[in-house]
Amino acid sequence: MSFDAVEQALGLDQAPRKEEEEEEEEAAASPSSLDTPPVDGRDDGADEAPAEAADSEAEAVRCEANEIMQYTALDDRATLRNRQTVEGKIRLARAHDAYADALDLRASCREEKRLWAMLGRDAPPPHLARSEMPAPPAPSAFLRDNTALDANPREWRDQVRYVAEWEAVYENNPRPGPEPGEE
Repeated sequence: MSFDAVEQALGLDQAPRKEEEEEEEEAAASPSSLDTPPVDGRDDGADEAPAEAADSEAEAVRCEANEIMQYTALDDRATLRNRQTVEGKIRLARAHDAYADALDLRASCREEKRLWAMLGRDAPPPHLARSEMPAPPAPSAFLRDNTALDANPREWRDQVRYVAEWEAVYENNPRPGPEPGEE
């Protein structure tokens, strides 16, 4: 039962609809290029599935980046470099989420299997198929080492060697003197 139907059944006055809600419904009702079937009539769904998934993922990242760029207070938000940075961070966050979901699914399947064993019963067949899933892929080096992006400012301070001004001048311009072996 929809929210409007519930309000009508309760006898409440329906609130006037906002223009934003109407625009969202119009956008959802309008046909998009993703909903239309292929023009040539071929059914290559198996071959195009990975490409379509990648396209939809890229489109989702672009939409989220546009939203971030539009609703944040960045000084120079229209630059390509800022857009690429935001899209990269979104892709990284999505990869982290996907990896965490895979790990979580595997751990919950393992735990469910352990609980069924504790009860002394076999798990139902659908659960067995899920518990025998392969391990999620190891995260890439970029996912594992995210410290380069969010480095702690104290780390670089520990590696800086402090010298007085006169020491720096002396190291860069040694005092002219006799060459070794000359007197």
